[in-house]
Amino acid sequence: MLELNNVTKTFGGIKAVSGFSMKAHPGEILGLIGPNGAGKTTMFNLITGVYKPDGGTISFDGENIGGMAPHHVVEKGIARTFQNIRLFNKLTVLDNVKIAFHNKLHYQLPSAVLGLPLVGRQNKEIIKEAMTYLELVGLQDHAKRVAGSLPYGLSRRLEIARALALKPKLILLDEPAAGMNPEEIVDLKELICMVHREFALMIVLIEHRMDLIMSICPRIVVLNFGTKLAEGTPEELQNNEEVLKAYLGEDYKNA
Repeated sequence: MLELNNVTKTFGGIKAVSGFSMKAHPGEILGLIGPNGAGKTTMFNLITGVYKPDGGTISFDGENIGGMAPHHVVEKGIARTFQNIRLFNKLTVLDNVKIAFHNKLHYQLPSAVLGLPLVGRQNKEIIKEAMTYLELVGLQDHAKRVAGSLPYGLSRRLEIARALALKPKLILLDEPAAGMNPEEIVDLKELICMVHREFALMIVLIEHRMDLIMSICPRIVVLNFGTKLAEGTPEELQNNEEVLKAYLGEDYKNA
């Protein structure tokens, strides 16, 4: 379980996150919504070790991970995608996923230079495993393509494939539908649901597309100015006057 308790983060006297508490349970898809600047991405950065909390605790599987270095957070079983896609654009699609397996390499530089059999065997194993993740997201036919040449929707899929290759227990998705057209959003919804079903993952999803988040998240947390404004089911939030006023708007009332 992921648990944040009274977490606070301040930048230059401005409280980006203030006294925030939240729990995400194994196998759950939890939504995280709120206006721009509400502190949602800051929360992901705190969970993944990009920022160190000024106060409160962040625990995962019963262990305090607040302030832990990002690579150690990954080792604990947490992976993420980013609001602005972060791929190695000059590498191939396959190589972008292979990077997730760097800790599986058990040979040193001299072995690679000499071309020892161990190097070839391990590389073949990693390529085979990386291809399974590309097949999962429908990118197997693009494996040799340069990542920077992918259209937007496929770039999102590649980022998710790379995150899955880390074999996480929890995956944090930061606005995966940003910039997508309606058809791509439908495909993304199916992909997220498939990933959740196949891997039994805990997923925390930041998203501004309410049609997406309301349809796949049984529970949603609302942030506003760095604090938790509300928490509940989509139906409860659509009838919460404070949430309607701060974020959703009257169009969602009794939707």
